[in-house]
Amino acid sequence: MLALGTVAGAAGPWGLPALSAGDAPRSVAVAAGGQVAVGDQQAVTVSAGAAGALWREMGGGYWGGDWGVAGDPGWPTDTHDDHHEDKGDETDNGEHDHDDRKGDGKKYDGQRYGGKKGGTVIRVPCNAEKLQAAVTLLNAGSGGVVSLAEKCTYSVTVSQDDNAFPVITTTITVKGNGAKIVRPASAGEFRFFEVGAGGNLTLTQLTLTGGRPPTNQGGGAIRVDTSGQLRLDKTTLTKNTTQGAGGGGAISSNEGIVKVTRSTLSRNVAAGEGGAISNDAGTLSITRSNLTDNTSDNDGGGLYNDGTATITYSVIGNNVAGLDGGGLLASGTMTTVSHSAITGNTANSSEGGGVEVDSTLIVRHTTISNNTVNGEGGGIDTDGGTATVEDSKIVNNTAGGNGGGINADDDVFVTRTLIAANNAVGDGGGVYVDAGNTVALTDTKITKNVAGGDGGGVFNDGTVTVAGKTLITNNRPNNCAGANAVPDCFA
Repeated sequence: MLALGTVAGAAGPWGLPALSAGDAPRSVAVAAGGQVAVGDQQAVTVSAGAAGALWREMGGGYWGGDWGVAGDPGWPTDTHDDHHEDKGDETDNGEHDHDDRKGDGKKYDGQRYGGKKGGTVIRVPCNAEKLQAAVTLLNAGSGGVVSLAEKCTYSVTVSQDDNAFPVITTTITVKGNGAKIVRPASAGEFRFFEVGAGGNLTLTQLTLTGGRPPTNQGGGAIRVDTSGQLRLDKTTLTKNTTQGAGGGGAISSNEGIVKVTRSTLSRNVAAGEGGAISNDAGTLSITRSNLTDNTSDNDGGGLYNDGTATITYSVIGNNVAGLDGGGLLASGTMTTVSHSAITGNTANSSEGGGVEVDSTLIVRHTTISNNTVNGEGGGIDTDGGTATVEDSKIVNNTAGGNGGGINADDDVFVTRTLIAANNAVGDGGGVYVDAGNTVALTDTKITKNVAGGDGGGVFNDGTVTVAGKTLITNNRPNNCAGANAVPDCFA
């Protein structure tokens, strides 16, 4: 790793040669202990640990490279080891989150630089251009940490290749410290970040708002490409938009890895799939987070999952889909939801007010409530995929067609679950079972559901099995109906 030493003669800040804005970017390999002149700039002495290292003048007065050899006099490091409130919380690159508001890093062109564990930390004043320059600099080297001015609003008006920042290809952490990065409505069309193959981006305590990439591009705020990695912690993505066929009003992931923790994605709008997030063949985890008040003109008002998704201790609420899956559309490999709430969502088309299942869905210790669909399956609709529901509640959902609580156009397995107070304009206030499909009920209570047609509790044109202490009672206009009998049900 390169460590800069002293400069012979007069020098600019940090002991670096004085640079001029507009100087062309260029690279120079430097030898240990030697001096090198770059163009008409002054010679720089490098430390003995820097053999074969590379340093670059980025233009505009900025230097880039692999910096941060501990103890080198030309590149002081932060020596404190303070932590944020969440001790031991590690970023994806294995480093602990430190409090970067302290330390004695020197200033270079209005920014503060320091190193930690061989990396680079840049403290950026409340200036959007300097923020863009800092991210560009780190991305051109071996990555590092950008720490923003506390509660600053960075208004970004210029972009490159439809992004506010270069495509992230290294490991970079942006510590927001309560700051916002916004795209004004008068600016051109761009998202904020794109994470490319091999890139690893972490955003903490940051808000991104107003992102809007060009028509048919996904990811209103962030796009994650194949093999890219994104982590959000205590971060808010709000009022971001996609156009045309673009999916993922806030985040679009194409075979990437996305982790959302203690964050809020709200009031985002996707013209394509996934009002907040579109996960296409990627791996997604959502923990202790809220996906609320998002809108998709297509499927998945809150989330469109066509990969593998795990959702825990989270809320998917008050989202709207123009087509299917008001809260969530579960396609791809697997969607698992536990200790969460899917509530108040709306599907304006035919299927799945809360959840539309096109592959495999597993629900545990979760409440699915107050969702609405114009067609079938107020709470859950299975159509080409199976659902397993355990230790949960499906309550107060409404379907304009069949299946107020559950519409089974594929197999459903329900254990230790309450299905209550759901309403269907058609048949099956609690559960509707279509011909050729099976619903297995174990230790489950179906009560106080209402159908405008027949089968207030269960309408069965397929197969229903009953085990354990299952109870179907007090539904209107009757408990069970349909072409086939429901065991132990008193109509």
